[in-house]
Amino acid sequence: MAIGLLSYFTTPPNRQIETKIYTTVVAYTPGRPKFAMAWFSKTMTFAGLILLAHSCYSAQEHSAISSTLKTHALGPHHTGSALPIDICIETIVATLIICLGTVVGSEKLHPVRWQVWAGKIEREGEVGFIDGSGQVDKVFRGSPFSVLESRLSFLDIRRQRREFAEWAKGKNAY
Repeated sequence: MAIGLLSYFTTPPNRQIETKIYTTVVAYTPGRPKFAMAWFSKTMTFAGLILLAHSCYSAQEHSAISSTLKTHALGPHHTGSALPIDICIETIVATLIICLGTVVGSEKLHPVRWQVWAGKIEREGEVGFIDGSGQVDKVFRGSPFSVLESRLSFLDIRRQRREFAEWAKGKNAY
């Protein structure tokens, strides 16, 4: 729906209208809001960390109790010191919950190929990186090639000197 409305206004004079319609449509796109996903992922990760801490504490307690039993054993028989299956399962489940919470809360991935991502920046600019709240995404930094274009080896000193001289002449004329 957003693409259909966006493609309707393609002429340069309608650039402000295009931006307003795009931000309005994107802001009211159905789905879960971004803050709800952040809350859900943080809660999931926190619950996983609590489970992992509990499983570590249980493993330490089991180790302490089994070593105490081994020293106080009367006979030569061997007491099993393997970690119980419930502690192993709790550790695995906690790790999976932490991983899932981290994945759910991660940012939208960019294309692997730089030319696709840079092309989107060149074509759409900031409008292409508006998130669900209507604000420009935090990861938008402009063209990734701007650093290359502003290196000292690419600077034209003579052109800059000429521009400065014209600017200085314009300042003295007033």
